[in-house]
Amino acid sequence: MSPRSIVRALRAEGAGGASSGRIAASGSATSASLPASASPWDASTGLAAHSPTERDDWLSALHARLDRLRAAEPFKLGYPGWSATFPPELLAFFSHELNNYGDPEEDPVFDWHTKDLERELVDGFADLFGAAPADRWGYVTSGGSEGILAGLSRARARWPQARVYHSTAAHSCVARTARLLGLQPVAIATDARGEMDTDCLARQVRSDGARQAIVVATIGTTLTEAVDDVPRLRHALRQAGVSAVYVHADAAFAGIPLALRWGREVPFGLRPGGVDSLSFSGHKFLGVPFPCGLVIARAVQSEDGAVPLDPASDDLTASTPSNAVDMAAQPTDANPSDDDPVRLCGAPDLVSSSRSGHAALALWVQWRRFGREGLAELATRCRELAAHAEAQLKRAGWPAWRSHPDALTVVLRTPPAAVLRRWPMPAVRGWSHIVCTPGVTAERIDQFIAALSAAHQPEETPCEPS
Repeated sequence: MSPRSIVRALRAEGAGGASSGRIAASGSATSASLPASASPWDASTGLAAHSPTERDDWLSALHARLDRLRAAEPFKLGYPGWSATFPPELLAFFSHELNNYGDPEEDPVFDWHTKDLERELVDGFADLFGAAPADRWGYVTSGGSEGILAGLSRARARWPQARVYHSTAAHSCVARTARLLGLQPVAIATDARGEMDTDCLARQVRSDGARQAIVVATIGTTLTEAVDDVPRLRHALRQAGVSAVYVHADAAFAGIPLALRWGREVPFGLRPGGVDSLSFSGHKFLGVPFPCGLVIARAVQSEDGAVPLDPASDDLTASTPSNAVDMAAQPTDANPSDDDPVRLCGAPDLVSSSRSGHAALALWVQWRRFGREGLAELATRCRELAAHAEAQLKRAGWPAWRSHPDALTVVLRTPPAAVLRRWPMPAVRGWSHIVCTPGVTAERIDQFIAALSAAHQPEETPCEPS
């Protein structure tokens, strides 16, 4: 879909006016932008108070920052984000507020939102991850960490005393989020592939005497892109006597390309025997230029008793404190009860109240711009590029490997400091990685390997990380 078609579609959505409950304001975004002859330094912006010197100073700072970004772009290899060229027509929308307040299933009372696009996104990605049409719910988040928070909050609503089991290779926000929710995180060792060791998991839950468990399965660990095996995790827990399990999949970077590769056979799908909720980032594989993401959950009770997050009643406190304020004595704009919340904007709250409508818009543009087939082509090219990078590194005599054949991440021995200053990447116990996002090219890979070879010859190979 061309950028011009995207804008036409948005204008058509907005043509229905306020009564449509959609994004009528978005359709007028282009016409409401400043004409070419207008000065941005008018009284309505509040910028006219700046002296010409002050204006020049901060404009120069902006230009210098943009120059630094452009200079750094050719050396992005070590992190999973990439910079896609966005349609210029989108810029007009950033002169307008877009607030997707509360639950995406209910529109706010105002028109400056993109909840219709958000619902389309949830449906599109729920299809990708195998959720049944009547068994899905989700929303656009501020990033992967909020997605994990939403998933664990949902899990806690059903099993408030359960422990949260995650691998030692899981993202650090998993343990932090569990503690924030009053849950106890338990780290499980990884096996030789970097996946959660199911034997260790079974031994741990037996030791804990657990009959209920919350598990965060990592679908692409941060350093090596190892993928936890959800069916094996569930089997191990059943064998250990755990009768009720909730599984959240942290699929921040690898989830989308793997789902596109495996199709209906994806083992971390949103279905019985798979996962109960799943989150991924929009600023990684999808190339949105600012942090955002999506969380999707099964919307009906599953066979093991898991239930969805109730956005109108769930909160981040495990219990009501003894010194809680008597809400009945407060002004009428306070919520009188969890069962009858005040809806100031017409929709029930989530973990967040005001949420970025621009994030939903940008994600929707990428989804419609590439389509499922286009994203599958991007994922295939990235896999081929990762295989090329691994082969070229080995040919240059530099230790390199991938955790599985579909991985877009190539693990390599940490380069010398001189190389890292130009090519930033993580360094963990002597190992680093290249992440072959859609923004990486074979030429960039070859330039990096040339710099690596020129800087240092490999010495003794350390043990591979777990």
